[in-house]
Amino acid sequence: MALVNLKIGLRLGIGFGVILTLLLCIAALGITRMDKIQQNLEEIASINNLELALANTMGSKVRDISIYIRNMVLLTDSAEINKEQKKIEAARADYREAASKLEKMFSELPGTTEIERAQLAKIKELREAARPLNDQVITLGAQNKNVEATTVLMTQARQITRKWLIATDELQGIKAQLNEQARKEAVQAYTSARNMMFGLTGVALVLLVSQWRSLGGALPWAAMLMPLMACVGLVLFKPWVGQLGLPIALPLAAVFALIVMGAAFFRSHSELVWGKI
Repeated sequence: MALVNLKIGLRLGIGFGVILTLLLCIAALGITRMDKIQQNLEEIASINNLELALANTMGSKVRDISIYIRNMVLLTDSAEINKEQKKIEAARADYREAASKLEKMFSELPGTTEIERAQLAKIKELREAARPLNDQVITLGAQNKNVEATTVLMTQARQITRKWLIATDELQGIKAQLNEQARKEAVQAYTSARNMMFGLTGVALVLLVSQWRSLGGALPWAAMLMPLMACVGLVLFKPWVGQLGLPIALPLAAVFALIVMGAAFFRSHSELVWGKI
């Protein structure tokens, strides 16, 4: 049986049932996509950025320790040497704190990748290898044995410390790549949600217009009030979508306008509709 041969009430019921289904699809799509975007933003802001800051601290402290050890080798005044030694102790304390926090996050957060864990383990291994050599240079420098300290620094400690520093830089690069990946996923989720919501809204609009045209006379009246209803819907849905903006709010507002206009039409033409069921 052709759709045009169906009774008006049944035809309208089918049409608006489809529109309501599309509204539910748009709402479900918006919620799921925004949840995905929120997860990516949370990963960037609360996890990756914090882990990147800790990795930056670790790399910065390795550089500071290297500079302070070099100063100890060059200095001859005991008071100045003691100052540099205290700086080394403070830098090591800051490094241990940052490394401990990062290791805890890596062990507790399920989103941590194996690459990150492996890189942190590599950094820890290089630190353990560099520590006794650096301590040897520090001890020789504190005793004003600058020649011996320089020899150990240039032939042994410098090379392993450089590898340690490079490893911390590599970890920072890994975190930066993960941040970029999360950003791209958020953009992709936003773009797909926007396009699909506009598409579904267009389908709903076509269906509703076809329903109005099949009954005649109501389309101009509906067309005049549609922008007003869309503005009302925009006011209602804009706070809900937060920072995602108009591309998400507009389809929701448009479908809201469709539903309101459909309900208004049913009410104003109830005799025509129910009289021909």
